[in-house]
Amino acid sequence: MLSHNRPVFHFQVLTLVGLFLVIALPQVAMAQRRSGAPGLWLKAAYTYSNFTYKEVKAEQKGTLPGVQGELGLGLLGNLAISAGGQYQDDQMHFKGTSLTGDEVYGIANNQVSDLRGLAHLFYGPLIVSGGVGQRYWYNDLETAYRQRTTYNYIPVLVTLHTRSVYIKGEYDIWRGGTSKVHLSDLDSARQDIDFKQRKGGGLGVELGIIMPNALGMATTVFVSYHKWTIEASDKATGGTDADNELTLAASTTTIIQGGIGLNF
Repeated sequence: MLSHNRPVFHFQVLTLVGLFLVIALPQVAMAQRRSGAPGLWLKAAYTYSNFTYKEVKAEQKGTLPGVQGELGLGLLGNLAISAGGQYQDDQMHFKGTSLTGDEVYGIANNQVSDLRGLAHLFYGPLIVSGGVGQRYWYNDLETAYRQRTTYNYIPVLVTLHTRSVYIKGEYDIWRGGTSKVHLSDLDSARQDIDFKQRKGGGLGVELGIIMPNALGMATTVFVSYHKWTIEASDKATGGTDADNELTLAASTTTIIQGGIGLNF
């Protein structure tokens, strides 16, 4: 069985920046609250996801624990900005035909992250949001090869909320994707391949219950559904023959997620 080195994710810088903003900006946030602006907010949650990836001749399934968070700041009037994301990490089961045409059944180690920066417009109970996002998936199929996939997209969200309940819809506009397949893990004579994924998109919906408490915080319990549909990649050359053209098959990824967190 092959042993592959997995990347290490460092969150120390992000944590320090978040702590600085929470400590250094309370007076700004209080002034904005008095003027009716959203103010400063921080959200943190633990998540658990059912993850299903499917191609015509292969599929990968599993459950992934994870965390997510968002730090936001009101600017002027009904305008606010935020930065946030989520991270998940665990093993999943793969079965089907690999890129090289081999039948593979085995364990895959996975790391999935999604980072985004958003601008928000508040209209009473309605929030309209948009910005930039990037999704990264590191997939290490232990009996075959590693694959690193990056999606760049524009998330557009509409949230309708009351004090205790909210529903959120999301549409993800595709900006391009790349997928690097490490065929050299199979044989040092093989070439790694970079595929370009030019067409795709995502849709999602989330429903949550907000439970305020006497400490000025709120507990949030939520469920969400998100689906990515990606068309087949451009052809790329690889393997041991420079004339050998390969294509990543079209795929769908479905994520059903539940979570519980705190809003500050």
